[in-house]
Amino acid sequence: MTKKLNLTVALFLIISLSLFGCSKSNDNNKTNKEDILNQLNKVYSEKKYPESVSKYAEFISAGGDVKEFGKLDELMLNFIKEKFAKDKSWTTIGDMNKDGYAFGDLDNDKIPEIYIVPYNSKGEKKSPVKVYEYRKDKYQDLSDSVAPSNTAFPGELVVGKINDGTYGLIDNSAVSKDSNIDVYIMNKGKIERLINSTVNGLKKYAQDIDGDGILEIPQLNDDKKLTWYKFDKDLKPIAVKEEKINTSDNSQVVTKQNTDLKNNTASNDTKKPADNTAIVKSLKDEEILSTLIVGRNFEISKLMGIGDSNQTITIDSLSYAAIKDQNTNVENEIKSFNQYFSKAFVNNHVRNFFKESDGKKYVLYGQGLSNGENFTKVISSDQGSSKINARVEYVDGDVSDVCNVELVYEDNAWKINDGTLLIK
Repeated sequence: MTKKLNLTVALFLIISLSLFGCSKSNDNNKTNKEDILNQLNKVYSEKKYPESVSKYAEFISAGGDVKEFGKLDELMLNFIKEKFAKDKSWTTIGDMNKDGYAFGDLDNDKIPEIYIVPYNSKGEKKSPVKVYEYRKDKYQDLSDSVAPSNTAFPGELVVGKINDGTYGLIDNSAVSKDSNIDVYIMNKGKIERLINSTVNGLKKYAQDIDGDGILEIPQLNDDKKLTWYKFDKDLKPIAVKEEKINTSDNSQVVTKQNTDLKNNTASNDTKKPADNTAIVKSLKDEEILSTLIVGRNFEISKLMGIGDSNQTITIDSLSYAAIKDQNTNVENEIKSFNQYFSKAFVNNHVRNFFKESDGKKYVLYGQGLSNGENFTKVISSDQGSSKINARVEYVDGDVSDVCNVELVYEDNAWKINDGTLLIK
């Protein structure tokens, strides 16, 4: 009996000491991670960008998360400018992308790779893609083993989402009168080209056309139809939208002006005057529903995407978050809403989404932005020559209700002008 009691006590002490050791180890790891994060913030505030990159890598190795350091984008922009492009005066990531520089974590190690498609000084049209990865305390040129085998046209280089779970490297380039789009992914440690798309005679590039945060790829399938593609979970392209090409729109289509002018002049005597009256296309119920869903999703993704939830203030009883990139051109952000919303809505509401306080830029923020009601069907609609008023059913959790939406025809497209559930 005494031996059993002694054995039980011994086992209890061993387990207790083990648990205490684990707890102490976890506490030490947490303290170590916090210390490194503090050091990272300090060297970054001192604008020591190479040291900041090294400290960030150390922070990740210690179990840190990307979200805990909210300045990674700004750090990489400044680091790339200092190390690879001292002659550049970029203030935003967009500026950097336009010069053929990009960064992103395609290999999922939480440390971004750096990608460059340099303009060839020898005058050649294409250049090899340069790839730099963080290895052994510094960024190293691993192009020979990691870069794709094909050369690329220099252009705008972007890292963005190409489906719900995959980020890709996209090269948007202008080639003579055409647009060339290359999409690359990381596969088994190597960058591979997933797809190439050439859009003849059009200025069309990969972009997020529906506001869901995922880039769509354009492809011209015939002279009059442009198709936009998404990638499914197996990275196969699926068509999501078709556009009829307006060959009179010189901002989209490159035309042979001399030939066209000759033809027009020669036929002036026989042709009737052109009717310039705009033809307003009525919308089906499913198109009204789609317009509302896309606009609402764009509002949410845009506002949630650029605000830092760790830096919030209250202005006029509303919550605002500091814009992550303080070099963001707010006017351009406001204008981006014009693709889905009317000028009146943008001027009356969207401008209020952005504020400035004590010299710092803020954007509207809050839990209510992410609720995302599910719009189910159009109950009724009243369509005029340039305005549509509709009642739309939606589901919010277990509750079903009806909201109102007003669309107006503006700039040759239907735009959202008002709505019950819109952020405003």
